[in-house]
Amino acid sequence: MTVREVAVVRLGQRLAATLQADGTDRIVWDDEIRGFGLRARPSGQKRWIFQYRPRGEGTTKRLTIGDAVVMKAEEARTVAKAHALARARGEDPAKERDAAKADLTVAQLIERWVEAGYPRAKPGRIGGAFLKPSSAEIYQSGLRHHVVPLVGKVKLAKLSRVDVERMQRRIARGETAQDPVNSGRSRGRVAISGGEGIAGRVTAYFAAVLTWGVREGLLAQSPAEKVHVIPAKRRNRHLSWEEVEKLGEALAAAEAEGISQRFTQAIRLIALTGCRKTEVLALKWRDVDLQGQRLRLPDSKTGAKVVPLTTAARAFLEALPREIDKENRPSPWVFPAAHGDGHAVGITKVFDRVRKLAGFGDDVTLHVLRHSFATLAIAAGGSLYLVGKALGHSNAATTECYAHVALDPVHAVVEPAGLKVSAALAAGAATWLGQADPASGQPRKQRRSEPPEDRPSFRKRGTRGTRGTWGTPTGTT
Repeated sequence: MTVREVAVVRLGQRLAATLQADGTDRIVWDDEIRGFGLRARPSGQKRWIFQYRPRGEGTTKRLTIGDAVVMKAEEARTVAKAHALARARGEDPAKERDAAKADLTVAQLIERWVEAGYPRAKPGRIGGAFLKPSSAEIYQSGLRHHVVPLVGKVKLAKLSRVDVERMQRRIARGETAQDPVNSGRSRGRVAISGGEGIAGRVTAYFAAVLTWGVREGLLAQSPAEKVHVIPAKRRNRHLSWEEVEKLGEALAAAEAEGISQRFTQAIRLIALTGCRKTEVLALKWRDVDLQGQRLRLPDSKTGAKVVPLTTAARAFLEALPREIDKENRPSPWVFPAAHGDGHAVGITKVFDRVRKLAGFGDDVTLHVLRHSFATLAIAAGGSLYLVGKALGHSNAATTECYAHVALDPVHAVVEPAGLKVSAALAAGAATWLGQADPASGQPRKQRRSEPPEDRPSFRKRGTRGTRGTWGTPTGTT
């Protein structure tokens, strides 16, 4: 591969952000530390490197220090200085790195990934180079409770695809399931369950960590690269119009029981907008644009987005009272917490009560309200593309789970045509039957497609008989 080396400059964060490769690899060397460089590839990948020639050897070696998207310039500079000092002492940094990699365990790799700030497997995707705090918490919990107990002590040098596949099967069988444990947060406990769904997700989390390990030079290749991860089961559950009415009745009943309206109103807003639970709970009044009929969310699962407000949703928000905090100031949150300065939490527990009042099963979750909003919008004639935009889907494939619903308005369009064609065909057949046969002068009879019941039954033979395709009468030879 052709590599273009450019002038020696001071390597810093600004250069790491702007350096581009034009068709070939491009390397920029540092003007302070000899051998310290930044390599950019046409694919967009950028890595800090250290190049040197060990004493007594004629071959030049090149070490990858880290990914320039994840690792800051000063961090890479510190590592490069350590490599330069090691070489000055007559040591070979590559051999020390290989020895350290061979001795590193899976648990230690996960710990390094956590210390690095939960970097994404594919930096640059929507959402940034690092996982959001809520996603990072889910990843860490899955790795800590499922991966570490099963393969945490395995050395990276010995970890194989078979080990990863065996781990996934054991999680699917429930071998890592346990009673509720401390969640690690200020309050709350979490139940550790197994099953195929959990196994597939946790294996995907682990694969992301291994991919990061490859980028950091800790692994030559990811053992999970060719593992068949158990696919997640698509949930197509949505509420019908009748069930939406039951939901409205259950919310009113829950309020009559004394459940806080901040939760029941938040559930109504989820149903009216199709927003995610966290998007509604973290909604601030400054993000509500009633005049423009939209919500301007500065952050979401897929980054900043704009949510269109229907007339009903706008009227609902206009009618909501703005709560006052303990210092007699208007709360910035649409749904503030009962205590403290944050937004309301604990809506899932409230919805469980609402679900039971409505008579719904466990398959109805808060996220089903989002599915229901999308389903009803598409059934009313909305396109998959536009509904996906309204929901904030970053990938069109995510909206394709509603493709079967998109056919409903299509059916409605062709249904009248089908009925007219069918009626015309039937009218033509009736007219033909009402006419006399020109040959015999007798009324025409409709041709039968099955053997008459008053005749002997026939069974098919290997060869065609005298009665055509029906064969020979039963009992004859």
